[in-house]
Amino acid sequence: MACSPPDNPVEACFPSRLDSVAPLLDWLEQHRPPGLDPLLWVQAQTALVEGFSNAVRHAHARLDPPPAVAVSLELTPQQLQLRLLDQGPPFDITPAWSAEECLPDQDPDGLGEAHQPPARGPLGAGDAGQAAS
Repeated sequence: MACSPPDNPVEACFPSRLDSVAPLLDWLEQHRPPGLDPLLWVQAQTALVEGFSNAVRHAHARLDPPPAVAVSLELTPQQLQLRLLDQGPPFDITPAWSAEECLPDQDPDGLGEAHQPPARGPLGAGDAGQAAS
């Protein structure tokens, strides 16, 4: 996903500045599917803003000039997928997921019953579906 004028209407690039959040959310709203669970939509908006602000504040913080952040949206009857592509250095999050840091009510693999992913189904009203960033 490059930051050039996209051929796909569900891809776009935004300047790496926090004042780009409003145009980013406007872009997302243009692609809101009818009948989508409102809670899932709010979760998608929240994940998008969080991911974008992380790219601006962390991944691009030391880059001058900061490159644009590429964003894509994929909608299927089973999922809503958001992708953000920044130019920051990679990082490994697996140490933060070590089994030694389990809470007492969690399984040894670090995932408690309350943390199991919801069953997948159509993205209609009342279904949590899947939101990714």
